[in-house]
Amino acid sequence: MSDVKEERTTKAAKAAPVEPRFSKEQFLQSTMYSNAEKDVFVALLQDGQTYTHEEVQRQMNAFKSREVR
Repeated sequence: MSDVKEERTTKAAKAAPVEPRFSKEQFLQSTMYSNAEKDVFVALLQDGQTYTHEEVQRQMNAFKSREVR
C-alpha cells in the first residue's frame, strides 16, 4: 500500500516543475534587470523573503500601472 502512495507522490513531483526562488539580494545582484528596476526592487521586495521571477514581474507591473496622485 505504501509503495502505491510513494509512486503517486513521485509522479506528482516530476509532473510539476518547481520554479526557482530568489532572495531580494539575489535580484539586486542580477544582471537580468536594469538599475532602475533594481531601485524599485529595493522598495517592493522584503528582506528575508524569496520570490520567483514571475512574482517579481507581477509586482513590478502592478507598481508601474498604479495611478499617480
